[in-house]
Amino acid sequence: MNKSLINIGTAVCRLIGQFTNKNISINKNSLPPVPAMVKFAKMHSIETMLYAGLKKSGFTDDELGDLPEQAELLSFCQIKNDAFAARLSANFSNAGIEHMIIKGIEFSKYYPPKLLRTSTDIDFYMSGKDAEKVARGLEERGFTRIEDDCTVIALVKKPYSHIEIHTNFDAATKKQSRFYADLLKNAQYKNNSRRYFSDENNLLFALLHLYKHFSKSGAGVRMLLDIYLIQKKCIFDRESIQKKTADLGIDNFFNSVCEISGYLFEGKSLDERLFPALEFFLSSGTFGTNDNYLKVNAAKHDSKTSKIKNYLKNDIGFSNENIKNKYPLTKKYPIFIPYFHMHRVVSGLIHKKDVVTQVKNDSKVITSDENEKQLLEVMELMGINIKS
Repeated sequence: MNKSLINIGTAVCRLIGQFTNKNISINKNSLPPVPAMVKFAKMHSIETMLYAGLKKSGFTDDELGDLPEQAELLSFCQIKNDAFAARLSANFSNAGIEHMIIKGIEFSKYYPPKLLRTSTDIDFYMSGKDAEKVARGLEERGFTRIEDDCTVIALVKKPYSHIEIHTNFDAATKKQSRFYADLLKNAQYKNNSRRYFSDENNLLFALLHLYKHFSKSGAGVRMLLDIYLIQKKCIFDRESIQKKTADLGIDNFFNSVCEISGYLFEGKSLDERLFPALEFFLSSGTFGTNDNYLKVNAAKHDSKTSKIKNYLKNDIGFSNENIKNKYPLTKKYPIFIPYFHMHRVVSGLIHKKDVVTQVKNDSKVITSDENEKQLLEVMELMGINIKS
């Protein structure tokens, strides 16, 4: 177990937790070194929250290196994103487009003001027909489409505008698919064509989003914090939540998330069995790591030979399916598949040494019995069966 990582991650989370829990007492002199905490915060995209926590604990800007400047820039970008999202939403409503603002901007309303919840993109949800219409309108205004598949259209515009228009979401079960399919129908109207989640559905959506990332490649502190703060801000019927999470197949996952969040942000006790899952969260960064992704995919196969074959086919190989996974644009425009085949061949020849090194390193990760044992233990603790 990586005790240093757990100590640093826990310290950062307690600094954040003091804004919602008056019982947390921070001794400035007992904290890990500031650079170590800043590095962890960057890994989890929570720099502004760490900055607020350190300031509340008596640190001056001079003691925090370039963290104040980073926090200021991220805050500025988030304020700009919030304003831009509001303008876009008003335009959609005027055009009669039913839509929702989801994820980061929506979750930010549960945060204390000094804990600015930052994100690098703006997420909308709407029908596929409306999504294409909106995407074309944004392209006319200088945005470039960088992803387009059956669930999302992503567009960017320099220097820092990134919009994702979701039309569906990955689901592990039919009931989860049904929940996503009914998003707009079950959402509440507040003005014109913009809809909003109820607090309960926001919690369920955040849980499913975390579940998806955690079971594929890991997920970090910011998603845990979203779920923790939704529950701190709102009063829920716990019996109803437990019933609905059970119906979605994530009740064990939800209970473990609550226990780990209570330990991180409130200093509650944590069952020793959950410490491997805690470490997995703390080591995964915002949306997981490549090593975790490789371990999860490898664990679905029994023999080392089949693990290697699957890796070479799906992560290194040149099948059309692999090209579609690597370059989402080709899912909608298959005519470009031959071009990306050639691109991968030429790139592989140019960077042959790097590719060989990558394959060697990745092979060690996916054939390690210890890696698989640790991964399966964590997933079992969280109520996830990755072999099914």
